[in-house]
Amino acid sequence: MENYFNITDVTSFWAHSQVQLYEAFINRDIFKFRNALKQGANPLATTSTDQDLCVLFRALQTSGCSLFVEACMRCSHKPTNLTDFYKKAINFASASEDCELLLTLYRSSDVKIRRKYFTLFALNSLVKKLNNQNVSHIQKSIRTVLNWGISQNVPDQEEMTPLHYVVINTNLNEDIRRQIVTMFLSQSNIDIDTFRGGELRTILEMKYPDLLMPQKITTVQSLKNRLIAGNLDLFVQQYTNNLNCINENEKWELLLESIIREAHKALVVILSSGVNYNKEADFLNAHIHSNTANSGTLSENYEIPMTNFTAFQVACKSGNTYALEKLLQMPDIRIDDNTLQQFIPLMIYHVKFSVSLYQNYWDCFQLLLDSGKIDINSIDQHKRTALHYAIEYQKDELIRILLKKGAYINVGKGEHELPLNSLQPLLLEQHLDDCITSNNLNLGEKAYEIKISFKNFITSQQRSEKKLKEVLTPIQCMVKSKEHCYLLQHPVISSILHLKWQKVSQIFYINFLFSLFFITSIIAYIVLNFSETKHGTALNISYICSCLGITYLLLRECLQFILAPFKYLKSFTNYLEILLIIFSILVCYYNNRDLEVACILLLAFELLSLVGSLPIDSISTHMLMLKTVSKSFAKCFLFYSIFLFTFTLCFYIKSDEASKEKKSVNRFSDPLLAFFKTIVMFIGEIDAEDLNLNSGFNCLLFLSFIFFMTIILFNLLNGLAVSDTQAIRNQAELNGIICRSNLLLGLENVYIKWSEFICCLYNPFDFVPNYTTDIEVIFRPNDKNKIISHKTISSSFNNWSHYLSNRCPTMDKHTSVRALAILKRKSAKNEKVIRDEKLNLILKKLSFKN
Repeated sequence: MENYFNITDVTSFWAHSQVQLYEAFINRDIFKFRNALKQGANPLATTSTDQDLCVLFRALQTSGCSLFVEACMRCSHKPTNLTDFYKKAINFASASEDCELLLTLYRSSDVKIRRKYFTLFALNSLVKKLNNQNVSHIQKSIRTVLNWGISQNVPDQEEMTPLHYVVINTNLNEDIRRQIVTMFLSQSNIDIDTFRGGELRTILEMKYPDLLMPQKITTVQSLKNRLIAGNLDLFVQQYTNNLNCINENEKWELLLESIIREAHKALVVILSSGVNYNKEADFLNAHIHSNTANSGTLSENYEIPMTNFTAFQVACKSGNTYALEKLLQMPDIRIDDNTLQQFIPLMIYHVKFSVSLYQNYWDCFQLLLDSGKIDINSIDQHKRTALHYAIEYQKDELIRILLKKGAYINVGKGEHELPLNSLQPLLLEQHLDDCITSNNLNLGEKAYEIKISFKNFITSQQRSEKKLKEVLTPIQCMVKSKEHCYLLQHPVISSILHLKWQKVSQIFYINFLFSLFFITSIIAYIVLNFSETKHGTALNISYICSCLGITYLLLRECLQFILAPFKYLKSFTNYLEILLIIFSILVCYYNNRDLEVACILLLAFELLSLVGSLPIDSISTHMLMLKTVSKSFAKCFLFYSIFLFTFTLCFYIKSDEASKEKKSVNRFSDPLLAFFKTIVMFIGEIDAEDLNLNSGFNCLLFLSFIFFMTIILFNLLNGLAVSDTQAIRNQAELNGIICRSNLLLGLENVYIKWSEFICCLYNPFDFVPNYTTDIEVIFRPNDKNKIISHKTISSSFNNWSHYLSNRCPTMDKHTSVRALAILKRKSAKNEKVIRDEKLNLILKKLSFKN
C-alpha cells in the first residue's frame, strides 16, 4: 500500500517494537499492544509479504478488535494520504460486520474527517456489502451511521446514492429490500431527484407504487446536496442556471453550507452573486443540512452563538482558512470586536484532538492578525484583551505573535490584572530584544542607526496620534515584581524612562532649586535672628526670602492636593511638609527655640528627600540604603525590643534604693531614666557604676545584658545593615532606574489625568512642557548617541530648556551599550543559522552524489 512505511527499512529497535506489535495483536494482548505503540511501533507499517494489511487494517476487518483500533488511532503515527486511508479503513470496518469497529473509527477521528470522509464513504460502503446473510448486522450499522448525521444523499463517482444501490441490489430478497428502502425513505431530506436526472424516483415509482414517495426537493435543497456530495462543478452550473430563483435567505444558507463543507469553488460563486454575508440570523431559522434530530444543532456542532451569528463567525469557528480569507477581502465585512478573545479558547480546545486541525485554526488566527481589520487590543466585557487569554492558556507561540503585532501590555481591569503580571520574564525579554533593530549598516560606521520600538506600551488612541503618553503603569509593575525587575535595565525600558526624563527633568530640578532657596533662607533667618550681633538688612532679606519660599511651598502643596487628593492624603511625607510650612510661619513671627529646632529638623528631612529623589545612581543608592536599613532595623528591633524592656525593668528593680533621691541620668532609680540609660548601654556605652555588682545575681544579670544585647543583638543588627547595603550597592544602576520610574509615574498620573485642566488654567503661554514621546526612537551610537527621529512639540518651556542645554537630545550611554550588545548577539545567532543551512545543503548534495 502506498504512503506507508516498509518494515525492513527501519532500525533494529523500531523493528523489535514492530514485531512486538504484531505478536500482541495476534495474541489479542491489548496491554502489550499499547506498550509497543508507546515504544514507537507504527500501526500503519506493512510487511513485504502483505502490502495492503497493516496492523490497523487487520484490526478493522476483525470483529471484536475495537480496543486495538482505538489504540492505533490515538498513537502519534498519522497517514499521509487521508483520502486513500479512510476509504480503505471504512471499507474494512464495513466488511467486518461489526458496528462497534465503525463506531470506534468514527469517534477516534476529528470533526473535519468525520464531516468529509465518513460522509463520502460510510453509507456507500455499507450498502454495497448488503446480502441476505449479513442484512441484520449491516442494517444496524446503517442506522448507526444515519444517527451520526451522515447524509444519505451523497453519491459515488457513478452518481449513485446509497438508496440507489439498495434498489438495484440483486443479493437481497424483495421483503428485505422493501424494508431497507422504507427505512431510507423515512429519512428527512431524502433526495431521489438530483442525481442521474431523477432516475431513482422513476425506479422507485415503478417497483414500489404503494410506497409514499417524498416530495420533489427544491432547487436550494438540490444545491445543498451537491455541496455535501462534493460535486462542485455541477453545483456551479446548477447555481448559475437557477440564480434568479434563489432568494437572499437561501443564498445565505448556501453560503454557510459552502463554508462548513469547505466547498471553495462554490463559495467564490456565491460571494460573486451578491449575497449578504453580513446577515445575522438565528440557527433555528438557518436550515443547514442535518439528517436527524440527534445530529445536533448548528450551534452545538460548530460552537457558534445560538443567535445573531454571521458567515464570518462560521468561517472562524469551523477553521476554514480559505473562506475566512475571502470574507476578509470584502470591504464592508462586519467583524465583532471580541473576535480574537473568542477565537483563542477555540484554538486551544481543538489542539487536544488534532494537530492538523489546530494548524487550520492557527492559519485563521494569522489571517485575522494580518488583515488589519481586527483590533488585537480590543477589550471584552471582562476587561481583557487577546493577550490576556494567550497568557492564561500559556501558549508561547500565541503570545509571541500577539506581542509582535503590537499587543499592549498596559491594558487591563487594574494594575494587578495587566498582562505583564502573568507574562514569563524570559518570553518578554526575547520580545523586547526583537523590538531593537538597526539599519543594517556596518557596526562601526557613523551612520549606523539603532531603532527601538515602543509599540507594546501604547493604546489605540496613542497609536493614531503617534505619541507615547501613558506607559509607566507596566513599568511600575516591573518595579514591584521580583521576576521582572531586571528587565528595567533592558534598552527598551531604560530608553522610555530616559526620553520621559529628558522631557520633564527641568520640573524636578526647578522644584529642587526653589526648595533649596527656601531651606537656605529660613535657616539664615533663624541663625541671624538669634545672633548676638544684629544684621538688620540681612535679617530683612532672609525674612522676605523665607516668606517667598513659604508661599511657593503652599502653592505646591495645594496644587498636589487638587490634582491627586487621595494620593496626597496617603503620603506620610506630605504631612511632614505641612508641619514644615506651619512651623516656618510660626518661626517668622515667634522667637521660640523649640519651634526653631523642630523646623530645622523638618528642613533637614525635606532636603534629604529632595536630594534622594534625584535619579542619580550614587545619590539614589545612598538614599535607598538609608530607607532600607531603617526599615530593616525597625522591623528587627521591634521584635528584639522585648529584651530592651526586660533589662530596663530588671535594672530599675535592682537599682540602689539609696540613690532614689538623685535625678542624674546615670541612675536607674526612675523608670524613664532607666530606659534611656539601657538604650545608651545597648549601643556600647557601658556604665555599671550605679549597679550593685557585689552579689552574684547582679553580676549574672549584667553579663547577660552584655552578652545578649551588646554583643549578639547589636552585631546582628549591624550585620543586617551591611547585608542590605551590599545588596543595594550591587544594583546601584537599577536603583537609579527605579527612582526615576517612581518620579515619572507620579507626574504621569497627574499630568495625563488633568492635562486639559492644567493647560487651561496654568498654561496660558504654553509653559507646561510636552510630556508625550514618539512611539519609536532612532539614534546613532557612533555619533555621540544622537537621537535623530525624536521630535519635540514646540513650547515655551521646551524651547527654554533646550536653550539652557544647548545640545541635541541624546540617548544615555548604558542604553546604547546594551542595545549594541543585543544586536550583536542577534546577528551572531542569524549567522549561525545561515551557516547551518548552508552546511545542511552541502551535506544533502553530497548524499545525492553518493
